[in-house]
Amino acid sequence: MTPTAFSLTTGRRSVVLSILMSLFLAASVLMAPAAMADEPEVDDSEWASDDATYDVSGTLYKTARFIFANKMWAAGYTGDGIDIALIDSGVVPVAGLTAPGKVINGPDLSFESQAPNMQYLDTFGHGTHLAGIMVGLDPDVEVGNGEDLYEDAGDHFVGIAPEARLVSLKVADANGAVDVTQVIAAIDWVVQHRNDNGMNIRVINLSFGTDSLQDYQIDPLSFAVENAWK
Repeated sequence: MTPTAFSLTTGRRSVVLSILMSLFLAASVLMAPAAMADEPEVDDSEWASDDATYDVSGTLYKTARFIFANKMWAAGYTGDGIDIALIDSGVVPVAGLTAPGKVINGPDLSFESQAPNMQYLDTFGHGTHLAGIMVGLDPDVEVGNGEDLYEDAGDHFVGIAPEARLVSLKVADANGAVDVTQVIAAIDWVVQHRNDNGMNIRVINLSFGTDSLQDYQIDPLSFAVENAWK
């Protein structure tokens, strides 16, 4: 297999699950399996009646409303008990991601793994950005039963699944560069360890692009992702 260069920012064949992650979280991460049968009904009439619903520019607050995450929060679905594996550039402990147990470090498979001052840490910025979108929560916000969470999100930072945990697997360096073999190794690690030590990894997030034009039927990355899906 010829190594394939990946980038967190460019490429024609893009695995852009981060763009769709908020929708996927609302559908599967915010709801534990036992609660699926009690999925709340969502009134979609406001999509046609409220122009503000379509404006998702600028803030995660608006995005949460656009994908009806606010309604899921109000129904008590906040990501509690779900772990998300983020295969990216690592995570820096910034405000909103520093609560005990909020971020769990998996293996550092990046080219920076042997540097003690950079191990596990995000030197590119991409992984921390995504981590905040997914599970970030302002320390001043109490989730409670979720009913008041959207109101709190108006002047505090609240991620789409604020009570979910993040399992960070660092594969990218300070330039956002990563080899496909590193990504595959990270996916395989998640598959093998998703339930270790009380973890419950239900989602893998990949946000990479590559210029590879290899057919998906023989592409090793596609195979790894398919295996994880099974």
